[in-house]
Amino acid sequence: MGNQVKLMKSSPRLHDIEGQIYNPRKALRLFDQLAAGDTDLLKDKILMNSIKRALVKEYHLEPVFQKGRNGRKYDRYFCQDCGTDVTDPWSRYCDKCGQRLTDPVAGRRMTQEEQEKYWEE
Repeated sequence: MGNQVKLMKSSPRLHDIEGQIYNPRKALRLFDQLAAGDTDLLKDKILMNSIKRALVKEYHLEPVFQKGRNGRKYDRYFCQDCGTDVTDPWSRYCDKCGQRLTDPVAGRRMTQEEQEKYWEE
């Protein structure tokens, strides 16, 4: 891919999280116990994986842009996590891996810096 955006090195990605995870119902129950003060759950690697995966999945990851050779109508975006073509320009999630993508604005995707500035406020 010729004209790719510069990838942020600190961007969390779903494929970096390996290991077993709990089903969401059990993970939420254990998280509530953790919030209530059961600090032994901090040692539960499966719970920590489950929480981390849920957070990373909702992290806005900027898709990789590839300029179309024959004009803007052929511009394409690819998921930065799994490399799948993002066919719907207004899609909020990758169809294959479920990674959240940066928001589309005025015919383009927001950069991660633009997306994160709203988190800071």
